[in-house]
Amino acid sequence: MGKTWRVILDGLNNAYYNMAKDEALLLSYKSNGLPTLRVYSWSHPSLTLGYRQKAEEILKLKKCQEKNIPVVRRITGGGAILHYEELTYSMVCGINDLDIPFNVKASYEVINSFLIRFYEYLGLKASFAIRNNPHIKSQKSHFCFSSHEPLDIVIGTKKIGGNAQRRTKHIIFQQGSIPLNIKWNLINSLFKKGYNGAHTQAISLNEATNKNNRFTHLRKKLIESFAETFKMPISTSDITPLESKIINTLIETKYSQNKWNFNK
Repeated sequence: MGKTWRVILDGLNNAYYNMAKDEALLLSYKSNGLPTLRVYSWSHPSLTLGYRQKAEEILKLKKCQEKNIPVVRRITGGGAILHYEELTYSMVCGINDLDIPFNVKASYEVINSFLIRFYEYLGLKASFAIRNNPHIKSQKSHFCFSSHEPLDIVIGTKKIGGNAQRRTKHIIFQQGSIPLNIKWNLINSLFKKGYNGAHTQAISLNEATNKNNRFTHLRKKLIESFAETFKMPISTSDITPLESKIINTLIETKYSQNKWNFNK
């Protein structure tokens, strides 16, 4: 039996806080070595950009401003996501905490196995895209749910959610988005390129299950899936005072600043 994992149960928070808290957990791991799973959601519609994306190339920034939708850069890669009615998670650990291969693709397969179990709990038949199509090739897009990778999780032929990593030596940080609903009309109004056709390639959790799922129920099932998949002891707790201080500093000096969000 390995280390006890800290599980943080969060509710709805704003974009600046959510991204600052995720990074604080990564920074803290370097000193406390505490593997952590955090599950949370969003207080109002928010856009996050992948680490290397340029907001002005992708988004109608004036429209985002008019609709009061914040745009925040993540520390992970991948495409932009409109978050709102969503189950979101982040996790940080060392490669030895879960016996994770250092190879990026192999690590995705190991880590995301708990998501497969989660969908199965909900009565869905989920699999990695490459299992359905061994010849699938990567298809990049500015919009996360229009991108396709061999290790995306699919329900039938439709991608559900998105996951992205950041590596620091032997530390792995991963964020994941599981939309309960996807607001296609809003997405098309905010992105310079329309994604009207993406609804045929991606699916939300409520659409897949054909019911309105409760966030608290889903959060519980996601944590159970994680614990059962990796057979690791878990303990629910909150952040430390030092982590709280780091979060406040990151919000003030980074995530609320245009220099980080738009001029990377």
